[in-house]
Amino acid sequence: SDLEAKQWRRSLLERGLAEATVNRSASTANQFFNDAIDLKVISLNPFKGLPTVVRGNHEKFHFVDRPTIEKVIEACPSAEWRLLVGLARYAGLRIPSEAVLLKWEDISLDGNTMTITSPKTAHHGKGTRVCPVFPELRPLLEDAREAAPAESVFVLQHYTNPTQNLRTHFQRIIKKAGVQPWVKLW
Repeated sequence: SDLEAKQWRRSLLERGLAEATVNRSASTANQFFNDAIDLKVISLNPFKGLPTVVRGNHEKFHFVDRPTIEKVIEACPSAEWRLLVGLARYAGLRIPSEAVLLKWEDISLDGNTMTITSPKTAHHGKGTRVCPVFPELRPLLEDAREAAPAESVFVLQHYTNPTQNLRTHFQRIIKKAGVQPWVKLW
């Protein structure tokens, strides 16, 4: 019933789940019950009317200033790691999904642009976007190109799996840099 769905939502919030998580679960349940109505298994959707909009959690937002990210980049163990951090901070790439797909042919240093392939937005018809090569990023790209094997196709040589855990090693780099880690590292 309507009342039970509202009690379900309230109990999840009381257990400490984030509102976005509860709303996402309510959205899934709402879709499930709508399908059951379409199949004529039930006649009412108890989740109809519950909030299902998922908004970002602004408490997790943190601006990483230039001096901090420069310390982190200096603490990186290789040109590839320096570039990975630079791609996240200066170009806004999603890590690892967009970074692992970046190819050397996608980068035009003469034109100061990079074509980014985005699996996250591909199903919306926006599978690529063009990003400028900012001055802070250019030396990181040049160093990584110089360190990469001549025949390499992909920019990242050691981190090619989009499901690879880069967070743990990044935490070590941040600790080595002597800066305070932020909530959403990538």
